[in-house]
Amino acid sequence: MKGHFDKIKSSDAILVLNYDKHGNKNYIGANTLIEMGIAFEHGKKIFVLNNLPEDSPAYEELVSMSPVCLDGELDRI
Repeated sequence: MKGHFDKIKSSDAILVLNYDKHGNKNYIGANTLIEMGIAFEHGKKIFVLNNLPEDSPAYEELVSMSPVCLDGELDRI
C-alpha cells in the first residue's frame, strides 16, 4: 500500500471513478476513501466522476475534502 500512496503523493490530482456498485449509487468504498484522504492531506486536487453518494456513512468526510464533481464528463478536468 505504501507504494500506492507514494504514487498519490507524487501526482497532481486523483480521479475517483465512483460508478454504481452492488446497488449503491456512485459508490465510494473504504479503500477509495483512504486514497482521497491521502490526496487531501497532501494538497492534491480530487476529482469525482459522479456526485458524492449521499447515503454513504462517510458522506460528511467526503464533502469536507471538497472534491470537484465532473458530472460524468471527463473532459471537465
